[in-house]
Amino acid sequence: APPTLTFINGVWSRCLQEPWINQKPHYIKQPQPGEDGWPQGLTCLHVFYDGSLWRISSDDDQSVFAVANTDAEHPNTVSRDDWLLLS
Repeated sequence: APPTLTFINGVWSRCLQEPWINQKPHYIKQPQPGEDGWPQGLTCLHVFYDGSLWRISSDDDQSVFAVANTDAEHPNTVSRDDWLLLS
């Protein structure tokens, strides 16, 4: 990710409260100690398939950081070229 979006890099974990959205896996990422670059007030990201796009957004879905126009079964199988970074 570009310098303005480095906080989306790193380890994501399966969301235990809602492991599936639209029959595809749902992951979350929270700031880790020593991890820089998170925007102020952002406490959690999630990546999920919204029915037409994969998206990386804030937990409240008010801020979208990246989208991929694909119906891939898992976010790790989305081609790097398919991701559109929005910041």
